[in-house]
Amino acid sequence: MADTTAEIGYGIKFKRGDGAETEAFSTLGELIDITPPALATDDIDASHHGSPNAGKEYIAGMIEPGEIALTIVHVPGGTVNTQLNSDQLDRQTRNWQVEYVSGGNTVVDTYSGYVKSNTPTTPLNDRMTSEVVIKVAKLDPQRTITPVA
Repeated sequence: MADTTAEIGYGIKFKRGDGAETEAFSTLGELIDITPPALATDDIDASHHGSPNAGKEYIAGMIEPGEIALTIVHVPGGTVNTQLNSDQLDRQTRNWQVEYVSGGNTVVDTYSGYVKSNTPTTPLNDRMTSEVVIKVAKLDPQRTITPVA
């Protein structure tokens, strides 16, 4: 039996682009958890009166680019919270990156998107967090892979 190739998610970074012509990305706060976007293809009902066995028929429709969901440490009035609130209020679409270290490589996925929600949670006896959702604005993800030096 082959050895597993599984890896843990420790060390993943989520970054926010500054929108400059030569774009710079800065790590967004203290990341606790992240779910990258999942593509979903619409189902289009292509059934007609002559469909075989009176069964429905489908064709693939448009592709939904998904959302990035993340949990970060919430600091009321902090820089990250201020940036996210400003981006959301300005309805600012910008570039975001998910950076992994995997198999001796740095893998960076870049998405264009906007802040859909930023929901803080302030429990009595635990760390404050924010659940952030970035809506991917278009189906044009970019991936770069760089060997770790």
